Amino acid sequence: MKLYACPGTCSLAPHIALHELEVEHELELVNLMKGDGQKPEFRELNPLGQVPLLVGEHGEVLTEVPAILIYLFQQYGQMDVPLYQSVRHLSFISSELHKNFYPQFFGKQILGKDDPSVPKLAQHFKERLEKRWEYVDYLLPAFDDLDGASMGTADPYLYTVCRWWIKLGHNFDGYESIPGFLKNMESRESVQKTLALEGLEPIA
Repeated sequence: MKLYACPGTCSLAPHIALHELEVEHELELVNLMKGDGQKPEFRELNPLGQVPLLVGEHGEVLTEVPAILIYLFQQYGQMDVPLYQSVRHLSFISSELHKNFYPQFFGKQILGKDDPSVPKLAQHFKERLEKRWEYVDYLLPAFDDLDGASMGTADPYLYTVCRWWIKLGHNFDGYESIPGFLKNMESRESVQKTLALEGLEPIA
């Protein structure tokens, strides 16, 4: 099994899962900033040139964080909640959290580096995320598979997008549950090992 990943991106989530589930795998780091994702040999596997990309034991190719996480937990772990509940959480993280970061990280590429509207664009999506963090803070105590104490399918993905919020210079002060979730995650050997391999620092 082989995971193609780029440090700090959403591929961090399946990378954590592989270590949590103790699945033997090979890691290949892809430097998206240097154009590795556009190399012909990589685009043969994923024409979009994106990570994560998982090549299974029998050569099957999987993309998209939710699909890879469900596959890993179904094949190598244990899903303690109905599949629809995992899909619910993963879908929310993908569509309501993950996608709202793009305009904040790449506002200058979208509008142009000298466009005066770049800060306004970032502020708009920051406010959208603040409302969604409130919902996450409400969800965390209610679902055992989404609290970081015992690894569920959505935990690695939620942890990953929380890291991006910190990277943008924000914090989770004032939230009741999210700081505890981050501490739970970073207390796990699988998370510590993955961060070390990707050269990333803890955030809790």
